[in-house]
Amino acid sequence: MAEWALAALAILVVAAWVARPAPAPAIASATPADGSALARAPTSVDLSFTGLLDPVRSHVWVLDSSGASVAAARPATVDAGRINQPVTIIAPSAVTVTYHVTFLDGTQIEGALSFTVGPAGGAAAPPAAAGHAHGVDPFSAALLAVDGFVVLVVAVLLVRRPRRL
Repeated sequence: MAEWALAALAILVVAAWVARPAPAPAIASATPADGSALARAPTSVDLSFTGLLDPVRSHVWVLDSSGASVAAARPATVDAGRINQPVTIIAPSAVTVTYHVTFLDGTQIEGALSFTVGPAGGAAAPPAAAGHAHGVDPFSAALLAVDGFVVLVVAVLLVRRPRRL
């Protein structure tokens, strides 16, 4: 009997260990670092995350102190957990990096960090984080409308079907 109890306990421990919740994905590092003061402008901003990113639904914005974009090109996903955004910063500025990323498991996070380029204290305060919104995909909206119509038709047919004797 003791062997069965020990085996059951071992199974419960293994099941609890396997079923433990995974840590929430987060930003792991940023280059340049948040709050850093740089004498020379970087050529890119590199963000690393603790999860696998969906490259299609992950965005990065890089803005100077006037609110103008300094992104040189579309963000390139360097690998599954990192985004590298080339930038062109030509004047001393406070730079704000805002990100909204979606992981392959569907989890989304967003955040902002900032750094300054140029002489210390010479740059203006960074602008407020850039907001954004995802528009409605017309194809997905049409499919959703068709799905709703099909559900309505099925519900009507189920209610109106003849009774079996």
